[in-house]
Amino acid sequence: MKKIVCFLFCLAMLMPLLSSCKVSNLSLGLGVVVTPSSSKAEISVTVAAVTLKANGRIVDCEIDTLSTSASVANGELSLPSAYKTKGELGDAYNMLLYGNARAEWYEQRDAFCDFARGKTLEQIKTAINTAGNATDPGLAASCTINVDEFLKALVRACKDAKETNAKKGDELVLSFYTQDGGSALSADGGKYAIVCNVGAFTINEDKITAARIDTADVSVALKADGTPTSTQQTQLTKRQKGDDYGMLSAWGSKLAEWHTQVDSFEIYVCGKTEAQILGIEGTDGKATDDALKAFCTIAISDFCRLVDRAFE
Repeated sequence: MKKIVCFLFCLAMLMPLLSSCKVSNLSLGLGVVVTPSSSKAEISVTVAAVTLKANGRIVDCEIDTLSTSASVANGELSLPSAYKTKGELGDAYNMLLYGNARAEWYEQRDAFCDFARGKTLEQIKTAINTAGNATDPGLAASCTINVDEFLKALVRACKDAKETNAKKGDELVLSFYTQDGGSALSADGGKYAIVCNVGAFTINEDKITAARIDTADVSVALKADGTPTSTQQTQLTKRQKGDDYGMLSAWGSKLAEWHTQVDSFEIYVCGKTEAQILGIEGTDGKATDDALKAFCTIAISDFCRLVDRAFE
């Protein structure tokens, strides 16, 4: 009896402490920087995904870059056989072989992400100079590549961050799915174009706890010899364009703008497994679930591919 009373007393004393240890929700952000080349048929898409505490401190960080190009020979445009990010290429990116680097690209990227975890955006900014090089001794020792695009993507990810059901301990995954965007070349010129879909997901016990998705529909206008027609400007993603993307005005959508419909997809997938999400894709590429169809009428095929790759 004394043991029971002692146990209940200890439990009563611990309750306030347990309530104070309640796990808080994290915000999830996705930042994309699109940079077409001004000298050749090449496009770079750098993406950062972050989870943040309420005070703005970064809990987790993932970054990757898709750098893709086309070549021209005898007036014909040769496209890549696959669209792999630098992180996906791993050792095959061959920075050590061709760049006389201290470590491979993905290893230096990992060092940057490790440095970012546990810090605020302002703390990270103070460790990088205006040229995009690390000035913090610890970071500079393991990351000698230029990180200007990393920082830009990270700034956008933190700005984009929205509170979600993600918790500390959930796995943060960055996913890419890229296709040709109608590249073509003739005697009159042409374009090199890609459609790069990116997604940030947090996963716990085989279920998505939070999602953030964006699409970069990018093109480089080319002369007949395959060189760009003019200086290329950084291009905006569909989410970054917001209401200016023009789905309501240009295409007569009666539902909502692109970013609003994707928001609905992101909310829908939370709490679901990969199989449950992929199972709602119809033969026409649109959602078959009535609850989602009420808010999202655009094709979800590319988004489902992102989910599929997130669980690989």
